[in-house]
Amino acid sequence: MGWSNSFGSGKGGAAITSGIEGAWTENLIVWDNNYLEVLFRYEWELTKSPAGAQQWTPSDAEAQGTVPDAHDPSKRHAPMMTTADMALRMDPAYGGFRAGSWRIRPSSRKPSPRPGTS
Repeated sequence: MGWSNSFGSGKGGAAITSGIEGAWTENLIVWDNNYLEVLFRYEWELTKSPAGAQQWTPSDAEAQGTVPDAHDPSKRHAPMMTTADMALRMDPAYGGFRAGSWRIRPSSRKPSPRPGTS
């Protein structure tokens, strides 16, 4: 069952995906507004993912290394967004987001440790 995959184990970094690759937030296991903070913090440019899909990456150099790798805790990357995410920045219908009306106080929950770590 599932996808037929001859690339390594087919899991984690060896998975075959849609081609859109990367993280949207700085902490993948906390429910907060960081997605919107990241979306509006940077200027974005259309690029291709390692798999060739169209996605957006920050043109700001300080974005490098701000989001964790999904599979290797020793690696960090720049965030990525899809064209649908960019609509929140560019479409006038979402002007309230640009004005910062989405801001609420940060979550006080601490992230759970990753499985297999302590």
